[in-house]
Amino acid sequence: DAGARFIMSQPLYDMATLEAFLERVGTLPIPFLLGVLPLQSQRHADYMHNEVAGIDVPDVLREEMRLAGANGIPRGIELAQEFIAEAQSLVQGIYLMPSFGRYEICAQVLEALDSDRHPTTSQISV
Repeated sequence: DAGARFIMSQPLYDMATLEAFLERVGTLPIPFLLGVLPLQSQRHADYMHNEVAGIDVPDVLREEMRLAGANGIPRGIELAQEFIAEAQSLVQGIYLMPSFGRYEICAQVLEALDSDRHPTTSQISV
């Protein structure tokens, strides 16, 4: 009992990483909060993958962002929403991280979440 009240992950981008972590640690005695940082472009995805220590943006997501081109922000929002929908049942909470001070992107991720199927804004921190 070191006094920690919860655990926060760095940004994650795929279920395999999340599931492998949860399988390895087993049942945690405190809540685990999943970090989600919406991608904005192929360049952003490549930067996160290649330059930020410990961050892995899977090839398939980097390709999605390449194909999105000028629609990178809307596609990044969709990908974040899809990941949240898939991951929410495995974690005790989710928090969104804006990049480059773009809080409105996190707000857009929240706005489009269907409260019947996804976490409510009271369950997600911005």
